[in-house]
Amino acid sequence: MSDDEDRVIASLFDERGALCDPMLASTHPAEGAFVVFGQRADSAIDEAAARSNARRFFGADLTLGPDREPATSHPEVDARWLRLTSDDPTASGRRVVYVRPAAPADHARAEDAEATAAREGQRAGGLSDLARRCPYAWLVLAPSDDDRVALTLAAVLATVLLGPIVTPSGRRIFGVRGARMALEAAPPGYR
Repeated sequence: MSDDEDRVIASLFDERGALCDPMLASTHPAEGAFVVFGQRADSAIDEAAARSNARRFFGADLTLGPDREPATSHPEVDARWLRLTSDDPTASGRRVVYVRPAAPADHARAEDAEATAAREGQRAGGLSDLARRCPYAWLVLAPSDDDRVALTLAAVLATVLLGPIVTPSGRRIFGVRGARMALEAAPPGYR
C-alpha cells in the first residue's frame, strides 16, 4: 500500500481504533465488496480463530487492525482493516472491512447470485437460505471479483463467520470451498 492509502485507512479510525463515521459502514453498498454473511448475533469476530484458519487453510498470516482494547460489547456497525501476508505477492495486502447488520438488499443479492449460479449450471443450492439466516454482513472492499487479496480475506472470514460469500459483481455465491476453488483457478496459481 502507498503512503496515501495508509493515510486514508488511518483516517477512518479514531485514537481508540473505533470507526470515526459509522455511516460509512452502514450505508456502503454491497457492490464493490465481497459480502461475507455472519451467523453471530453481533459484529465480533474470533480473531485467534481467523488467524489460525488463515495460516492453516490459506498458508498466510492475518493481521487485524487497528489495535483495540478488548470489548465487553460490540458496536452494531464497525470497521477493521485486515492484512494478509503470503509467499504469493498477489495474495498479500490490506483491505478495509465494514461490518453491519445484513440488509434486505444483501439477502436479495444472495438470492440473485444463487439464481445466476443455477442458470449457469453451478452448484449453490441453499446458500441464499443460509445468508438469510445470518444477521450480519461483512463487506471486504474490493474493486472486482478478481481481487485475490480480498477474496482470500473473505474466505478466511467465512471460516469463522460460517456464512456464504457473494462476489462484488453479485454474480456468484459460494462458501469457503468455492472460494478456495476460485483462488486455485485464478492465475497465478493459488498456493
